[in-house]
Amino acid sequence: MISQRVPLGKRKLDYFYFAYFLLHIPITLLIDISLALPDLTPLHTFLLDFHIKSNKDLLNANPPNWLVVFVFMEILFQLPFFFWGAYRLYTVKRIPNSVEDAPDHMDQNANGKLYLWILIYGLNASITTLGCIAEIFKFGPSQLNLLSNDDVTKLVSVYLPTFLIPFGMAVDMVLRISSIFKYNESLKLKTN
Repeated sequence: MISQRVPLGKRKLDYFYFAYFLLHIPITLLIDISLALPDLTPLHTFLLDFHIKSNKDLLNANPPNWLVVFVFMEILFQLPFFFWGAYRLYTVKRIPNSVEDAPDHMDQNANGKLYLWILIYGLNASITTLGCIAEIFKFGPSQLNLLSNDDVTKLVSVYLPTFLIPFGMAVDMVLRISSIFKYNESLKLKTN
């Protein structure tokens, strides 16, 4: 059977992931990159300084080495992935369903690879952001007392979406990949 492209508008969650990836391209290129390549351009310096002052982001004001390594991972892995992932989400294909219980987007050769890479991205992004969130709490009154509880709450709220959304993507991809495995197992049982 021939695979057919499924319009992005009919896949609400994929549409959200698509928009998220596209949104992160300028964020990575204009703000995050400045942590790994300081003083790249006056625009980069201005945007990073604005973020630091607006959110009292002490983590970005003096980034520890582990954070710089995380940003290099973002530049080398996540940035190219944002382009590829957005393109692949846009072009998802589905084999017309002759079997009623087949999982959605069942072109497993094409989509299974996409789901695996989104899973890897989701785990990478959520784990690295969780490390940043944990570090932010050290600046609060209970430890270093450099930020008030309100400042910590505000800063965590800036980071929280970049933990929750990739973590949600990872969970979603585990479920999608699992459905492909379950479907393949059911086919094997039917043929035996």
